[in-house]
Amino acid sequence: MKLLAPYNCENEEILKETLNEQREVCNNIKLGSFIKRDDRRLKENSGSWTILHYLVTEILKVKGYVFYYQQLNPLAPEDHPDHYYQLTLSNDLWLKNGKKFGNFCIGLDGKYDLNNDHALVLTMVIENNAGYATPLAFAIQTIKQNIPCDHKGCNHEWYYQDLPSENGFERISKYANTQLWNPFVMINKHRPSKIAIQNLLRGSILCWFHIMKTIGKNFTHWNISWSIRYP
Repeated sequence: MKLLAPYNCENEEILKETLNEQREVCNNIKLGSFIKRDDRRLKENSGSWTILHYLVTEILKVKGYVFYYQQLNPLAPEDHPDHYYQLTLSNDLWLKNGKKFGNFCIGLDGKYDLNNDHALVLTMVIENNAGYATPLAFAIQTIKQNIPCDHKGCNHEWYYQDLPSENGFERISKYANTQLWNPFVMINKHRPSKIAIQNLLRGSILCWFHIMKTIGKNFTHWNISWSIRYP
């Protein structure tokens, strides 16, 4: 995120060129400086969650990129949402793309191996008019209450309010398009994701890869010969 920070709010063409020329994004000098910085933070006992809290409250919140932030409450039961960290990130460009291209269907994917704590990262993506996947956000409910309205000339005002638990805050748009934005969600074979979107969006669709994977397993279990599996 830090390496790509100079390219915030750039258009899609510039981002594509930047990613294609990866040496410009991360060369050996930049990588070495980031490793030294992390080593210094470890020696100073500044853990990853402390760094994240500073990044959220002092940098990202000022820019309006934080849509929901909750610190953990260790006294809450383990099966209660308040027991865990929750963070939702997006920006105005992603929201506009969500309103424009994500009315019918969006994609939802989860990864557990992107950090040392194996904290789940859920990414929402949509397909733009050029056929490319573009990010929408990293959560659902809070994004729905921030999707821009369709009124021309509206400046889409928003504000932050503290959570009832007083352990964080959320961003709320005054004129969110909550009623009209109700797409399907294409998900992996992940039951928690399916449960999470119930009563929030139109419904869930299993992605094509997992459908074909399940069919293939059943064909193998049923001893279906390869000659008639995929004619």
